[in-house]
Amino acid sequence: MLNSTKFISAATALFFCFFLFTCTSESESLEDVGANSNLEVVYSVEFPFLKDKTLLKWFPTEYATILNKNELFGEMNSKMNVICNRFYANEKDKVIFQTLENMSGKYSCEMEEVDVTKFINSMPEMIISAPRADTTILGIKCQVAMAEFKIDSVPPVKLYYTNELDIENPNWYNQYREINGFLMGYEIEQFGMRMKLMAKSLTKVNKPILSDLVFGERKSENYQHKNPQELKKEIQDMIDDFME
Repeated sequence: MLNSTKFISAATALFFCFFLFTCTSESESLEDVGANSNLEVVYSVEFPFLKDKTLLKWFPTEYATILNKNELFGEMNSKMNVICNRFYANEKDKVIFQTLENMSGKYSCEMEEVDVTKFINSMPEMIISAPRADTTILGIKCQVAMAEFKIDSVPPVKLYYTNELDIENPNWYNQYREINGFLMGYEIEQFGMRMKLMAKSLTKVNKPILSDLVFGERKSENYQHKNPQELKKEIQDMIDDFME
């Protein structure tokens, strides 16, 4: 019998193992968003290659982020918040914090730049094309490129990115790090699953961005700390249990 909870855990958690992220709303232009303001970007989330569509009722449908020039906080939860993922990245300090909560426990992970580099280098190699076209997303001009994986079994990814937002080195912590532009639409794949994200709204907010946000309303000591390899194994074990 399928263990849906563990499968949902793995599907939701793969997003933060892959470390990814994100133009203006219709009510305010890019010029209205000041350099000291935080932006809240919400992405739609789809699983285009999921065979069992009945599982979609449990899967996350949105990824919400708050960001500024050097920091990003992101959160993606399953339906009814059975699974909660929170993620914080600081480009200036080159550090990442993340937490994963599921039915089995509460886990936290901290990564410095050397850990991030090792993790990204372990992912399938790809070749990113030069921009092939221009388009507009939420009123912002974006370039379109393709990422072709060197593994034939992995389908190519279409990437939408912009240079119109004042974000420093926005992809330093993810597999698209060679793109010097903020991702407005992209896909990620790990553990044999593909997730598609597309920015659907952006608003100017006064919400703070702090690393402690990853712990939600709980204290950090309530989480079991794991290094990147241990957290990856935790997720892989969820998938293995599901496949049995």
